[in-house]
Amino acid sequence: MANAKKLKSGNWRVLEYDYTDENNKRHYKSFTASTKKEAEYMAKEYSHNKQRGAKTYNDLTLQEAYRRYIDSKSSVLAHSTIDGYEKNLRNDFKMLMPMKLSNINQEHIQLAVNEMSATKSPKSVRNSHGLLSAVLRAYKPQLILTTRLPQKVEPTYTIPTT
Repeated sequence: MANAKKLKSGNWRVLEYDYTDENNKRHYKSFTASTKKEAEYMAKEYSHNKQRGAKTYNDLTLQEAYRRYIDSKSSVLAHSTIDGYEKNLRNDFKMLMPMKLSNINQEHIQLAVNEMSATKSPKSVRNSHGLLSAVLRAYKPQLILTTRLPQKVEPTYTIPTT
């Protein structure tokens, strides 16, 4: 494994060998982090997963991950549930959808939930976050979500008088 080198920005970068193409050109995967230990850990984890043959979905965007998740559940779930998932894909978390899974972190998710809470009901936000967490659990299981969701609205009951 290669050692981390400090960049001018103050971050640390590790170049991990990936493959050699048909022109005998070597290709490397770059890992950049704020600490040396973190950058080396990311490179080590990548090489370990590559050796094990584990699937990594880091190059997928969140939108592509949603699409894959919906397609994988299409014959198992009810048609109305799939329609709801499609609606979530089109309308919710628009700022996160074009981002790569490898770049999404807890802070991005919390900001998106906060933005969504301003215009939608707490139940809608909770449902959308539930689908987001299911997708991330399937395609980025190392991310543990600790998102603060909006409080539920207590219903007010009116009791008719006789």
